[in-house]
Amino acid sequence: MHRLRSSPRPSPHTFRSALGWWFGLPALTLACTQFGCASPPPDGFDERIARAESRLSQDGVVDDPAVEARLAEIEAAREREQTEVLVEEIEVRTGVVYDDDPRVNVLLRVPFRDQWEMPARKDALRAETRVAVARMEEVVLERRAEICLPSLDQLVRDEHLTIYSAFIERQAGLQAWNRELMEAGLVDELRYTSFELESQTKLRSRRPADVITPEMVIPVLPSVAAHASPLEGEPEVLRTLVQQHNPSVSLHEAMEERYEALARRERMARWPSLKFVDFAVQPLPSPGDPISYGGRVAFEVPIGPRLRAQERRYSARARGQSSERRKVVDDRVQASREALAVIQDFERRADEWQHLLDLAGSAEEVADRWWKQRLVTPRRVAALLDEVYRARIEALRARERAGVAGCTLLATTGVSVDEWPRVQ
Repeated sequence: MHRLRSSPRPSPHTFRSALGWWFGLPALTLACTQFGCASPPPDGFDERIARAESRLSQDGVVDDPAVEARLAEIEAAREREQTEVLVEEIEVRTGVVYDDDPRVNVLLRVPFRDQWEMPARKDALRAETRVAVARMEEVVLERRAEICLPSLDQLVRDEHLTIYSAFIERQAGLQAWNRELMEAGLVDELRYTSFELESQTKLRSRRPADVITPEMVIPVLPSVAAHASPLEGEPEVLRTLVQQHNPSVSLHEAMEERYEALARRERMARWPSLKFVDFAVQPLPSPGDPISYGGRVAFEVPIGPRLRAQERRYSARARGQSSERRKVVDDRVQASREALAVIQDFERRADEWQHLLDLAGSAEEVADRWWKQRLVTPRRVAALLDEVYRARIEALRARERAGVAGCTLLATTGVSVDEWPRVQ
């Protein structure tokens, strides 16, 4: 420790050297930490935020409060990163000592934060920003998944209503024909009543149920059109997609990085560190008196088991996040594999479903022709129209199952069927 001392005749060179040593080092450190050594903004975060907002905008979601809240958290986290500096302030102390003659003392103190912990602290703050971004992506994915199933229900009902409308139009005509036959004495009351009861039962039981109309509807009901190549279903590809696009995985990765950085911070905190640097001078001595100057350097030497225990605690929590991440990946991969199998089966049978629909259309034309020509009874025409209705509903149910699987695939991986890679 250097204390304030007097020099009877200090040379200018000696004074400038001392001044440069005690004041220049803190000033250089301050300039480095404030301007040259601060970490840059997180790379890639802006792109991830823009991509998430773009997907929501494509689905018709704008100014969602939950997303806005997460974006505010990201902004706060990024601002916190910029506040992590080695030197936050410089203390300047002045005083006047009255003996025989008044003397002015000036003390410049540069306090330092624990410089060995600085990289780990910055890494921890960067990880907190990653956590905030991952949580925003989780909200975006949840919002998209919430839109998916209601949209599918609405689209299925619309398709069902189209099929049902075509059915009831013809069924009403057959009921009128059956009534004409009874009035003409060609059908007895028993047969007329039996056909009327069957018709009314079909009309009531086949009517599509009402659904709550969602605020927005996205096209998630697949068609029976054939695809040029099948969806990629290799386990390695599936696991890679989950790891890259599922925000829950990114969240656990970021939390693991944060705890690892905190463990490094506690480990580095056990090193001796610079506490502060003082430089003292009497700039206005009395005439004939020497210039007094001096300086002090203080170091902090941590002792005790607390820091080591903290390091072990953070390391354990980092391992816990790593295990959670692996579990999330395994669970999402399993759920995705099951959903993908449903979609792949539907696409493999696309030609069969299209053939069934074409056959149903042809059967409907045959029923209309035989009905108009009065070649058979209403019951036989109705039986054929029942098969037409059943074929179309079966194809619609297959499309619905594939749509539900597509929503599941989106929720578990973060990738929609339209974005899913296909076999080259």
